[in-house]
Amino acid sequence: MQVSDSFEGTDLLADTFQFCTDMENGDNDNIASKKSVSCRKITHMELLQRITIDPQVSHGKPVIRGMRYPVESILEYLAGGDTIEDILAEFEDLEHEDILACIAYAATAIKTKSILITDIAA
Repeated sequence: MQVSDSFEGTDLLADTFQFCTDMENGDNDNIASKKSVSCRKITHMELLQRITIDPQVSHGKPVIRGMRYPVESILEYLAGGDTIEDILAEFEDLEHEDILACIAYAATAIKTKSILITDIAA
């Protein structure tokens, strides 16, 4: 399935986002252990491609990469105060970009005038 969006006064799909994650370098027992930051740029469209809608999965609700993690549930965890790190620790098969994709999907849904879902021939 493909999701087509109609936006009012914004080019949200062209936006590029940068997110960074901390990575520990060195020995954890060594006080001189250093942290480095790994940054990656990702477009809004790349994030949205992680969200799938399939009538055969979770009753057609938007999910992360077809894995039966509803976007709605992840947003509820975030709204309840869980951090991205909390969610990733609980659901080890999810990635940082998956959580960002849920947020991007919600932002898109709010800014969208209409959503047209069409079947794509396989």
